[in-house]
Amino acid sequence: MILCEIKSSNRKLPEDFRVISFALTTAELLVAQNLKQRFKFILVNTVTGKFIELTLQELFGRARGIYPTWSIMF
Repeated sequence: MILCEIKSSNRKLPEDFRVISFALTTAELLVAQNLKQRFKFILVNTVTGKFIELTLQELFGRARGIYPTWSIMF
């Protein structure tokens, strides 16, 4: 069984998704690290219907920048 996290964009993007940025939660990161090859990220362009499927390692390999953030809820 493979667990997938779907990230989508409704902007027109290049086929290689080079300009997309999205949030990756700590929970998603930890689950992906624990499940390894059994966890996939699927990036979907809802405008073109194109998608790519990546493991956490592949996702980090393609990353041009990683910007940690904190979300605070009151």
